Amino acid sequence: MSNKARLSTPTKSYQTRAHPKQLFTPSPPPAQTHESSLLKLELRQKLEGFLIHRREWDEVVLSRGLTYALKIVELEAEIEATFQHASFVQECEESEVTLVDGYAWKQWRKLADYRSRLDTVLVDMANVYERFQVLNDGLEKLVQTACRINGIKATFDIPVWTTWSLPRFCDHLLSLCVPFSTSLSLYNTLKDVISSKETTRQEKQAAISYWACQPLLPELAALKELLAVEVPDFLNPQYSTPRKAI
Repeated sequence: MSNKARLSTPTKSYQTRAHPKQLFTPSPPPAQTHESSLLKLELRQKLEGFLIHRREWDEVVLSRGLTYALKIVELEAEIEATFQHASFVQECEESEVTLVDGYAWKQWRKLADYRSRLDTVLVDMANVYERFQVLNDGLEKLVQTACRINGIKATFDIPVWTTWSLPRFCDHLLSLCVPFSTSLSLYNTLKDVISSKETTRQEKQAAISYWACQPLLPELAALKELLAVEVPDFLNPQYSTPRKAI
């Protein structure tokens, strides 16, 4: 009797050890979970980076560029009026006005300075555009990294937070960056129109109207509405991620 009891004990012990293997699925490796969290963090930083670069662009275009463009047109009109009504107008050519009248000389110097500053604005716009290009490269690399870590199917099918997958976020941002190239070309043309001595006042006013409305860039309201729905606490400054180079 005691021999049977001793023989049955290993059988029960073997069956008990087999149950956990049959009932439970192993959890994902901790490293993979950590890497997935880092992907979310990097995506959030790139979303923030796009908004930062867009604010930089708007500041350069609207706060600085538009100001100098308006000053150029206004000062040209003032100089034209000065030349037309000056007492010495019959005695010298327009190119010689600055040698005869001290006030006109100061105005011409100021106009040259405004034109130079507007040229600098275009350089700064090109620099912001380059930052968008760096962001684009980072978005493409982020998709590749996510596919390597999570697999292609999971990367494209599984939402990052709510309903959008990581590649969908990246594709959307890439599409929003595209118009900045054509917009930069447009502003170079508008700058030439505004600074040229050959264009009429009406042409300059039309160029300023285009400058102010940024016709080739989409409004930010739609993107902010999307992020408010898809990214938890994205528009809450309390939960913003630390700033770093994108």
